[in-house]
Amino acid sequence: MDMLELMFRLYNRPAKNVVNLLWDMQISKLAAAQGATTLLIGDLGNFTISHHGNHVLNSLLRERRISDLSQQLTYKLRGISNRARLNVIYQMLLPSLPDKLQSLLESTVQKLKGNVTLGQGINPDLFADPEFLEYCHQLGRRPNMTTRQEESRQWRKKALTRRDAAEYDKGRLALAGIDSRDPTVDIRLVAYCQAIPVEQFNKNGVNRWLLRRALKHYWPSEVIDSRAKGLQGADWLYKMNKEQAELIREVEQLKKQPLAHRLLDLSLIQKQLSEIASADATDKSQINLKLLRLIAAGHFIRMSTSQISS
Repeated sequence: MDMLELMFRLYNRPAKNVVNLLWDMQISKLAAAQGATTLLIGDLGNFTISHHGNHVLNSLLRERRISDLSQQLTYKLRGISNRARLNVIYQMLLPSLPDKLQSLLESTVQKLKGNVTLGQGINPDLFADPEFLEYCHQLGRRPNMTTRQEESRQWRKKALTRRDAAEYDKGRLALAGIDSRDPTVDIRLVAYCQAIPVEQFNKNGVNRWLLRRALKHYWPSEVIDSRAKGLQGADWLYKMNKEQAELIREVEQLKKQPLAHRLLDLSLIQKQLSEIASADATDKSQINLKLLRLIAAGHFIRMSTSQISS
């Protein structure tokens, strides 16, 4: 909770990914302690050179490249379960479906999976508020907080232009006096990655194909060929259990805050928080991604409202 206080002062915005931001802050402090003045980062590489290319099937479908689509679909469906195959087909078709159908399907799939969505953390009364609905429209979000799935280039363009990197850069400067540079969003690289065919990022069942080839002569083959997925902030559950009492106290304080009470479904947040210890692995992953963000948003509301009133 003390780190949420610090995040509020440094970034002046809710922490969307609390775990990653904690690691980012620690890295900045360690780099500064070693005498560094600039930190080389790759925060947005997933939208340029290290893009996963998961939209490749939809792009080939849109471009009516049936032969290429058939070939790549064969690679994607090979050696996986029927449920996984159904998901591949679903993800291939989803960006081409009308928005209302997308929204219905996405919310239904999330419920079937038992996932905690950000939409669940919002006060249900807001879904009938025209002002809230208009705000969601301006953000490009649906009221249930599912995101419109779009064609690959359009999706990457929106992701790159929606985020204000300076909000995080100024936080690093204020925290440790260290600047940062992200070569993965050099405008020349962005233009190049937007211009090349989508299958350059994902081909024959290999994701991040462009980056794997680019680094072939620089990195060991064990790294280039690895398909293992790492954990983001693997110690988050330990920290949440350790500070569960403080987190519950924060939710209790939010209940006394009219704006937080109006915007957030605090009863759901409290219920999820109390069930951390008994949650299974899947539920814990959802808590990490969604619950921490909701608590951080509530904390931001409480702090900013308190600051304005004082």
